[in-house]
Amino acid sequence: MMTDDPSEPVHSVLDYYDGPLSGVADFGGKPHGFDTEEIDWDSGDRVFRLSPLTEQVFRATTEAWAIWRRWEAAFHEGRTTLETHPALPEDRLRKDELDRFLQTRLVHGDRRVVRARGEFGPCPTSTWNGYGMKPLRVRWTVVE
Repeated sequence: MMTDDPSEPVHSVLDYYDGPLSGVADFGGKPHGFDTEEIDWDSGDRVFRLSPLTEQVFRATTEAWAIWRRWEAAFHEGRTTLETHPALPEDRLRKDELDRFLQTRLVHGDRRVVRARGEFGPCPTSTWNGYGMKPLRVRWTVVE
């Protein structure tokens, strides 16, 4: 994507099926949680709910994503098995703590929710370890 492209970074993907379903991405230059509100399976069009995140919640999602990415790399390198999914043994306790913390904080139930279509694509400026999902960017289009 070009440098003047209005797309924004995707910080983490929490659920995925034929494209991101939920996660954390910037919207208007600030971290927001996003989750799927509706999908048109014929066109692939997806409408998401986006909610701003506090700095504490954003840091927790970033840490949880790093734990996942370490597990993912170790799995693809043959250093761990599916039995350890979704965290390496040394990260398991912290991952469980983060999951409990985030469970109630990534809910999109307040009036600050923005509805937007999301067009996801690879981030050409990010480095990628060759395992799992490539880093993504998203272009949001607000839905009234």
